[in-house]
Amino acid sequence: MTRAPAFCLGLLTLFVVGLTPALVEAQSQRWSVFRNCNTRPCTIGVAVSTWSEPGWSRISTHSYPNAAWKRACQLHYNNRGYNSPDIANGTVNCSVYQ
Repeated sequence: MTRAPAFCLGLLTLFVVGLTPALVEAQSQRWSVFRNCNTRPCTIGVAVSTWSEPGWSRISTHSYPNAAWKRACQLHYNNRGYNSPDIANGTVNCSVYQ
C-alpha cells in the first residue's frame, strides 16, 4: 500500500515534466477566430492570434484553441453569415467543444 502513492507521484512527475514545455508554449499563445468576407457567406477559421493574411480579420481572441473552436462552431451553426470549411467537411468535430 505504501508504494501506490510513490508510484502515482512518479507518474505525475513524469507527466508534468514531459508536457511542461508544450503547455507553457500553448498557454503563452492566444488563439483567434478569423473571417474573410470576400466570400459569401464569410469564411471563418481558427489560428494563433499573430497570424495575418490579407483579406482576413480577427473576430474574437481566446486563451486556448478549444475556446476559439467553440466560438467558431457557434458562428458556423448559428449564423448564416459564417461558414467554416473545416467544420463543414468534418475536419473539426464541434460536438467535442460543446
